[in-house]
Amino acid sequence: MQKTVASVRDAAADLRYEILVVDDGCTDESVEALAPGDDLRIVETGGEQLGLIVAKNIGAKAARGKYLCFMDSHMRVHDYWLDYLRETCDAFPIGALVSANLPDIAGFTAPDRLDRNQYGYSIRNCLLGTLWHFYGCPFTDEPYFEPLTPGGLMFTEKRHFARLGGFDSALRKWGAEDIQISLQNYYVGGENVVDPRVVIYHYYKSGPEKKRAFTVSNAQHGFNCLYVAAAYFPHEYYVKVREALSPRGAGVSFGHEIESGECQDRFEKLRADFVRGFDQWVEQFPAELQKFFEHAEQVTLPEAPAEIELAQISS
Repeated sequence: MQKTVASVRDAAADLRYEILVVDDGCTDESVEALAPGDDLRIVETGGEQLGLIVAKNIGAKAARGKYLCFMDSHMRVHDYWLDYLRETCDAFPIGALVSANLPDIAGFTAPDRLDRNQYGYSIRNCLLGTLWHFYGCPFTDEPYFEPLTPGGLMFTEKRHFARLGGFDSALRKWGAEDIQISLQNYYVGGENVVDPRVVIYHYYKSGPEKKRAFTVSNAQHGFNCLYVAAAYFPHEYYVKVREALSPRGAGVSFGHEIESGECQDRFEKLRADFVRGFDQWVEQFPAELQKFFEHAEQVTLPEAPAEIELAQISS
């Protein structure tokens, strides 16, 4: 976290900003190690690991500026990265979630030799696992569209974030929240965009350090995936996700809850603002979603119980 804050502070920017660090019951003393100032505020969730989704919504509510930029706590930025993201965001008046290329810090060589390989964030299977779709390395500064915007770097206008309802409060702790808000954004007419001028190096963990100290259960993560599928996918693909999650204990246990009238009413309210849907999304990103559909074809559904024919007896 210290490296990220130092990197943001050191980078040149015309855009005025403040850094908000959300302390969600942190116990590793990384928050205490920061140097607060006029450009940095620490916001506490008031609980013991309420989860990333709640923490992000609390941070967004506390933010004072016109724009929001959600970012992971282990990243390296470069000069004018914020200005580029804002410029791209402003180019989409209906609304946009803007990201960048996020290569591994292991590939960093020098500030003037950024890794310009271009990727897009997408879904790889019915467990709602994600992947990076490789677009190549064209020499262009033009923004391009992607199926989803990664939660690790997400820039948008605060009012657009509010219009989307933030990260859905029905989701539990962590998991699939970037899929949820990306689809909500796309379905209401917004865009998920990459600005290739911005290259944010990510300190990806490896080896024993790769395991994060999350207190998130498979059930909580599974609920989120199933909820997102129910809200944003056609029923046939929701069923595929439910079956894929069933061996992990989430498909059956949460299926009844999500298929209840209360959740269905919630989904109906969400869909009232939709101007696009799943079919348009798939049509725009067929190559990026190919692995998702390949996995969906492999998911077998249980046979429906045989219908019992009742003979009509006439008297």
